[in-house]
Amino acid sequence: MALQIRQTLRQTQQLVMTPQLQQAIKLLQYSHQEMMNVLEQELKENPILEVAPEDETLSEQEPADRNDLKSLEELVKEPENPLKEVFDVEWQNYLESYGSDQGQSNQDFSTRPLLENLASNRQSLFNYLLQQLQLSSIEGEDRRIALELIGNVDENGYLDLDLDELADRLQIDKEHVELVLARVQEFDPPGVAARDLRECLMIQARALDPPNPLALEILEELFDLFEQSKPEVVARKLKIPLEKVEEAFRVISSLHPKPGRPFHHLETKYVVPDIFVFKVGNDYSVVLNDDGMPRLRISSFYQSQLHSAISQSCTKDYIQEKMRGAMWLIKSIHQRQRTIYKVTQSILKFQREFFDKGIDYLKPLVLKDVAFDVDSCISTSK
Repeated sequence: MALQIRQTLRQTQQLVMTPQLQQAIKLLQYSHQEMMNVLEQELKENPILEVAPEDETLSEQEPADRNDLKSLEELVKEPENPLKEVFDVEWQNYLESYGSDQGQSNQDFSTRPLLENLASNRQSLFNYLLQQLQLSSIEGEDRRIALELIGNVDENGYLDLDLDELADRLQIDKEHVELVLARVQEFDPPGVAARDLRECLMIQARALDPPNPLALEILEELFDLFEQSKPEVVARKLKIPLEKVEEAFRVISSLHPKPGRPFHHLETKYVVPDIFVFKVGNDYSVVLNDDGMPRLRISSFYQSQLHSAISQSCTKDYIQEKMRGAMWLIKSIHQRQRTIYKVTQSILKFQREFFDKGIDYLKPLVLKDVAFDVDSCISTSK
């Protein structure tokens, strides 16, 4: 069959999302901290927006009608789509249809997050030691013993295991276990799988380059005096100058007492709620979390420039464009806060017994019930 080139007309229905509509939908999905980051970025990019001081009263600002959104809309053209459409969009249809005609080559890779902001899978100490075991010459029964030893190394890099118990459980000689342990202690990081602090420091002292025999001798014979920080006593016992002992003490102090600590990643993840529910008497109060949320307003300076006869037409067009974006952002933020507030009130109404009596009284609740109660679509109620 021969290939032919021809033109055809076809009518299709597709959900078209304006940039303003996309922005409003994203704002609804953001958490409190993400909202803070978005507002900070918008304040940098849009000169029309400014933050009203927290201690500033209405009398200290411009007249109320100067920053009222309804009066400001008279200065600029209204956005193409009314705001209510933002929160009535079926997101599933949006994801399926919007941008479906965009090929892979037309994707905007500039919107991807920076590589340094991507979550990384950090390696644990156990996996690090296991990789070295797999690359080592330890085979057969010795590998099984080494795996037992590695599995009992704690987060600080110390061996938390009684060798006698391991030998009895595996039905082998303790001397054989100690030989395998010596080979495991050669793994990186230096000092790993030691049974106490002295052994940990001795392993690291043996690996020093250049070696320091005095430091190793102090650890082997006079470790108690090192712990008590008595270089004078060590110098008298070994009959050597005090300067050499102090230098050996500094070398020992530079060794790592917890070799496994760099592999212990304990990150604190803070959860900032968007809303609080307080019990006041026999009733509950819903309070939005506005902590750190800036009060945005339209700059009075740029408002005056729209009425100025000095300003050029291109300047006024720029101000109008930025003012439309600023008003849309402020509207979207207010609508987001109202939506979260109404959804929380609805959940509180349906699950009142859960709040009063506990988890045993939690009722099944689907998105459709909440959406119907707050007069919104299911996607918005998520």
